[in-house]
Amino acid sequence: MTPLYLKGIAYLTIMIQLAIIESYGFMKYKQRLFDENKVCHGIIGLGIAYRFNNFKSQQILENAKSLSDMKKMLLDVKKLIERRDKIFKA
Repeated sequence: MTPLYLKGIAYLTIMIQLAIIESYGFMKYKQRLFDENKVCHGIIGLGIAYRFNNFKSQQILENAKSLSDMKKMLLDVKKLIERRDKIFKA
């Protein structure tokens, strides 16, 4: 009995969703949203480009920071090697 009940609930849910999607009000809402997006397509494009460039800039900054950290470590290692050479040559 329970599986039929669940099938009925699933069927009812799907039918309600289809009725909403095919309704005049939803079609009107979807068309209005499409028209607004068509008017603002330049602004939306700039927003997407800005977001992409912002992520790209963050990635470049992270790479630059890791590179500078690596250079600092190399300088420290060079200083340690120079100190070692001075100690063992003396």
